[in-house]
Amino acid sequence: QRPPAPQRPPAPQQQASSGPYASQQQTASKQQASASPDSYRQPYQSQPPRSSPHPKADEAVPEEVLRLSLEDHLSARVRRNLTTLMNEKQTTMDQLVDQKLLMEAGKAQLDDMMAQLAREQAEADTHIETLAAENSELESTIAQMEAEDEIDIDKAVTSTAPLYHQLLRLVAEDSAIDDIIYEVGRALNKGEVSLPVYLKTVRKFSDKQFRVRATILKARAKARLA
Repeated sequence: QRPPAPQRPPAPQQQASSGPYASQQQTASKQQASASPDSYRQPYQSQPPRSSPHPKADEAVPEEVLRLSLEDHLSARVRRNLTTLMNEKQTTMDQLVDQKLLMEAGKAQLDDMMAQLAREQAEADTHIETLAAENSELESTIAQMEAEDEIDIDKAVTSTAPLYHQLLRLVAEDSAIDDIIYEVGRALNKGEVSLPVYLKTVRKFSDKQFRVRATILKARAKARLA
């Protein structure tokens, strides 16, 4: 027979703590005793293993991913280049359109100037022809006058009726009296004649001019020239 196992002495009971922290310690010890060992391991077992967002150095990138990335890069670059080229071409086109409008406006002005020059040239040609005809007429008249004898001025100026002849003579006399009075006034200003001589001469010819002008008015009224 086996000898009986020795019995362990009873563990000394923990004295109940007293004070304000006694109830809190008892509650914490009960919660710790009631909690199972599996409750501490559950959060770690439920989390799946995390994968790194970046591929490792020994992992190869798929060829399809590289091709798509390269196509996107090239497409973006081509679009940028095309946009820049289209903007440059549009700017050039706008400049060409502006230059075209300016050239059309200048062409219209040149056409107006050419039309005006053509009109002026036509008028100048007409004047030249008129002057040439008058010059020829004058040359023929001069040649005819040189071939004839000396012309009497009094006989050259004639009238169609005796009344017109008298009127012409009176007008000439009136103009001559004006010239005489003018010359006497100039002589007085230069001191060539005295004042009494000037007054006597002006009085004499003024009286005669009055009678001449009165006769002119009667002749014009009779000839119905008034």
